[in-house]
Amino acid sequence: MNRFGPTCRIQTTHICHEKTCQNNGACPTLDVNARAALNQFEGACPVGFVGLKCDKETARFYIHFELKLIAKYRYIPLMIVRLIYIYQYIQPDDSYRRLLKNVQLENPLPIFHRNRKLHQFDFAFIPLYINANDIYGRYYLIASNNSRSSFQLATNRAMHINTTVIERNRCPYIDHFFNEQILNLVSLERAKFYQEPCHNYSALVCFHDDIFMYICDRFRVT
Repeated sequence: MNRFGPTCRIQTTHICHEKTCQNNGACPTLDVNARAALNQFEGACPVGFVGLKCDKETARFYIHFELKLIAKYRYIPLMIVRLIYIYQYIQPDDSYRRLLKNVQLENPLPIFHRNRKLHQFDFAFIPLYINANDIYGRYYLIASNNSRSSFQLATNRAMHINTTVIERNRCPYIDHFFNEQILNLVSLERAKFYQEPCHNYSALVCFHDDIFMYICDRFRVT
């Protein structure tokens, strides 16, 4: 007998001896009825690799903090890595989130792996939550995969990103730019003033309100 399982459909001798998995991937036994006719198998791949033979590398993030931020914070109770994909130019989508707790900034952050077929984003942010009263977090732009003009959607796919979180790329909350009178307006009325921060602050790369993140492009518009 060379089969096992509830219905004796899985054979113990499989086709992996002919198509060995790479990068220390393991080759499971073959479900005969489901895939034998196609002569297919799928490896159980280690972290960092995908594919039938585990021969394709996944996308990776290497995230570091500049010394200025390490000295300023040192310890972060909570942070979130967020990749944002802008669907059809106007509809943002959180394509990936990774939550980290009790982070010592002097230590390298874990590498984030994703299937490269799905690894498509326009912007990557990391909000730092310093304490329990930090409602919105302190957002930093950590990567941009956006190469579109005003009428062209970016379709780049980043594979390996080595980035450093720097103070200059912080995205302040809107109360940093507007007085109480403007802040008390309803969102649609307030939005007409959102071109001003990018025009007035040449080093500004982004800012946010309660709902949206706004990016200053090379023409200094959001």
